[in-house]
Amino acid sequence: MNILFCYDKPIGRNFGGVASVSYTIMEGLLSRGHLCYVISATRATDGFCKNQYFLPIESKDDGNEENKQWFVDFVKKQQIDVIINQNALERKSEWPILWSKGLKVKRISVYHNSLFSMYSCNNERISGNIVSRKLHLKPMLDKIWRRLFRIKYGRKFKRSIEYSDYVVLLSPQYFKELSWFSGVKSDSRFVSIPNPALKKFDLDIDKLEKKNDVVFVGRLCPQKNLEALLDIWGIVGPAHLSWNLYIVGDGELRQSLEHAVAKKGLSNVSFEGFKDPLEYYKNACIFCLTSKFEGFGTVLVEAMNCGCVPMVFNSYACAPDIIDNDVNGFLIEPFDIDQYSRKLGLLMDNLELMRKMSLACKEKAKKFSLEVVLNKWEDLFYGKA
Repeated sequence: MNILFCYDKPIGRNFGGVASVSYTIMEGLLSRGHLCYVISATRATDGFCKNQYFLPIESKDDGNEENKQWFVDFVKKQQIDVIINQNALERKSEWPILWSKGLKVKRISVYHNSLFSMYSCNNERISGNIVSRKLHLKPMLDKIWRRLFRIKYGRKFKRSIEYSDYVVLLSPQYFKELSWFSGVKSDSRFVSIPNPALKKFDLDIDKLEKKNDVVFVGRLCPQKNLEALLDIWGIVGPAHLSWNLYIVGDGELRQSLEHAVAKKGLSNVSFEGFKDPLEYYKNACIFCLTSKFEGFGTVLVEAMNCGCVPMVFNSYACAPDIIDNDVNGFLIEPFDIDQYSRKLGLLMDNLELMRKMSLACKEKAKKFSLEVVLNKWEDLFYGKA
């Protein structure tokens, strides 16, 4: 098939987030004989994938007639069979679906996050501030803000569903979120396809020489809630001085987090910056994620594939899709620092339990391999979903 991926930004291996997920899926489809193209609204000078194209005028305005005509002509010329909008969650990013109305193509909208996550972020700014907490206004403000948010985004999601042949979400747990926002009951158009592991690690974990390492991989931003991880380490670390915490990634909070480590007097904490996480996965026994929310958590799958036992706040709907609690990881009540600390200490002190869960991790990660995910995409293309 001829498949067109659409995204506001360029797609490439090293762009991160949705862009790198899109690249991985596209490369997999190319290896299976499909012809893939990319059209993006904003430009980049380098680093993007082959067959990358850009709208003539850098704009996400779906009313731009020049961009629309160029897009329609491209779809016809390349004989596109399937259009995949990889940015359906964002406002003003419906142009691929709107412009292709009336064309003989299959149109797919993809939501790469929990819909409630958008509400959570905005709600935290509005009703989670110190004034509302002191005056006990948060429950009332929360209810009002939730209704306003539904009004603001509900029409957008309903239109996206109506214009799409399929809507792909990362978990069936998110179907009810989309139904709540849009007022559209979930039906055959709602399809669940998880993100694949971005890297394929063919490792025999029996031969890995694991160290007393705990690792986090991700962007150092408010969503990841790394302040909580440092609080946890402040409880567990002093009783486990042979263990090390590695924070792999960078972001706007790095400096403040480093200051927090110094202020708390934490030991054995290392900020590694942006690096290939493979060596850290291979060495670490435990992977810690303390996020306020996630869309999926691809790093969990990558870590599990290397035998790292994951620990996660059960703060987003599809976390149980990835982790079977007490079997191949721990799901912690949000945002219970004490419970998280107890479970982390339990793993550190029980090598037999850690070994058993590590083997279970490797087995569970197979469910999210690129091959399995590509099969799901092809089933959707051919109407077998």
